[in-house]
Amino acid sequence: MPQIETTVHFDESEEGRLIDRDKAIEYLNALATIAYLCDEYERASAFSEAKRVIERMSGTD
Repeated sequence: MPQIETTVHFDESEEGRLIDRDKAIEYLNALATIAYLCDEYERASAFSEAKRVIERMSGTD
């Protein structure tokens, strides 16, 4: 079974560790797509839900 890389890289800033929301959404969408294509439906669903949470928090949904 293929392994899916799920490491998130953070950018250091003066305010601590921040993630660019758009990049995070794109990353989670890509992970969900890859997981779905690898028949990892539970993981795909989890990545999609994480993406939706970020979108709701940032008001971009």
